[in-house]
Amino acid sequence: MFAHISSGKTYDLIIMDAFMGGPMNCSTLEQVRQLQAQTKLIVTTKEDDLLDCRIEIDGTHTLALWNMRTSEDEMFRTIHEFVRLMQREQEHSRAEVELHNCVQNPFITLSDREADVARLLLRGYGILEVGNELSITSSTASTYKSRIFKKLKINNILALSKQAELYGFIAEPFTEEMH
Repeated sequence: MFAHISSGKTYDLIIMDAFMGGPMNCSTLEQVRQLQAQTKLIVTTKEDDLLDCRIEIDGTHTLALWNMRTSEDEMFRTIHEFVRLMQREQEHSRAEVELHNCVQNPFITLSDREADVARLLLRGYGILEVGNELSITSSTASTYKSRIFKKLKINNILALSKQAELYGFIAEPFTEEMH
């Protein structure tokens, strides 16, 4: 069992019998917990002796122990609660990723006009074409381009393209002023 659990795969939930592969005790559960620290565990047993392990191993309700007296309804409630807990954790992880991307995304530092210039540059427009499209002088378009490059810490259109792809900037629409 440990060979399979330690195979490099991670699991959201493991449901296992306490006597699968030999008797299990609190130290066995701690070994499983060390191999799969974020995994929720449900251990089934015919014995009551594992009930004392709950406090020793888990203060965050990621371990449930079922014995012969555990009702089917309680088992379903436990699984349902674990699924809800995993969904909350996934939502929290997604929120952390979004926050990290917002903090790390250099494109959020661009003004609306700079973003419009960057989009046109990404479409292959030259400075004259950017100026014409936005009804600004080519000198102003060039100034915007310089500001964009400075804010993004880049020095060419290829780097702009790579950053735009990395941060999903290419898919963003133009501002209303441009239409």
